[in-house]
Amino acid sequence: MQAVIPAAGMAVRMRPLSYHTHKCLFTIGEKPIIHYVFKNLEKCGIKDVVLVLGYKAETLKSYLLEHFPGFKLGFAMNDRYDSTNNAYSLWLAEPLVRGAFVLLDSDILFDYRILDAMMKGSGPARLAVQFRKDIGAEEVKVRLDSSGRVVEIGKDIDPLLAVGESIGIERFSREWRDALFATLSDQIERRSLTNQFYESAFQELMDDGMEMRATDTAGFPCMELDTPEDLRRAEDEVLPLLSWD
Repeated sequence: MQAVIPAAGMAVRMRPLSYHTHKCLFTIGEKPIIHYVFKNLEKCGIKDVVLVLGYKAETLKSYLLEHFPGFKLGFAMNDRYDSTNNAYSLWLAEPLVRGAFVLLDSDILFDYRILDAMMKGSGPARLAVQFRKDIGAEEVKVRLDSSGRVVEIGKDIDPLLAVGESIGIERFSREWRDALFATLSDQIERRSLTNQFYESAFQELMDDGMEMRATDTAGFPCMELDTPEDLRRAEDEVLPLLSWD
């Protein structure tokens, strides 16, 4: 099993901090965000990782090569990081992704048990979802059908119809891997859709009948880190709750 981490973005909402430092290298509890991501991967037995770099690529690459020598690291480069989105970055990773993989956003602080549950879950694709009702306009919301299949994912879903928020962790089978990259290629190469979130490709595949199921993460601490205030909150409210056992 591989992990794929798009980490090319400029972290505009983290400015002025991100003018000089890659977002993944912001510290929480004296360790960079990416340190916790890699420790969770290691805890779940995943040490083959593909990263898509762009903004301040060399600083992040150097940190990982120095601090995680036991990992097999592959790097793809998004030279258009200032005008594209994470779907484009994921598409660039295709030559390095051999089969089944987990996809992780690079800016989440989460408990390793979320990833462990994703790995153990059944089905060809799983989506980590924090089941809750207090969700607003900006969250990536998730709607299920009566059988528990994911049928819709996106920010525009009516919160009253959503079961919760996607937290940015997915697991895909080899079949899903092939279909996902084919859809991304169609979006980018044929339709010139380079500034999209990769959830748009998930939606197209589900609309075509491919199965994705949700893993409820509500019992485990997790937080997306978008602003300087998020860093402070994560250190006070999330980091103390993480399990490393």
